Amino acid sequence: MILEVIPELTVCEFLMEKLWEMDVDKSQIRLENFSSPMKPAAEDTWRRRHEISGGKNMKSTVEETKA
Repeated sequence: MILEVIPELTVCEFLMEKLWEMDVDKSQIRLENFSSPMKPAAEDTWRRRHEISGGKNMKSTVEETKA
């Protein structure tokens, strides 16, 4: 397998997407643990997911689709 070097910013966005999918409450995410350049990316990713979903995380959206 070829490992590709992923820029720190992309890793941050990926982590925020995964946290969103896992139904993690934003108040549980400690953004102070992210390095300074990553904080805005983390906030932007979370805000974008929130806007796209109308405030519902992926888990809630999938459950509603099944109903």
